[in-house]
Amino acid sequence: MSFFKHRSSIIKILRESIMMIIGAILIWRGVWVLLDLFDSRFFGGSHIWSSIIGIVFGVVIVYLADRDLEDVI
Repeated sequence: MSFFKHRSSIIKILRESIMMIIGAILIWRGVWVLLDLFDSRFFGGSHIWSSIIGIVFGVVIVYLADRDLEDVI
């Protein structure tokens, strides 16, 4: 009986989780497409420079978030 009592909250949590996952995937897809456009416009389609720049900026952002690179290493 307690399962049926909490069933609506479980469904709500699942629905919200799925929506969050789909939202994160769509955001990531948009960023990916923009970076591909950036590569083709400024670097002739070569991904090496935007990859290096992305890694450097990513490490800097992770470091600035908590002043610790333990998450990167």
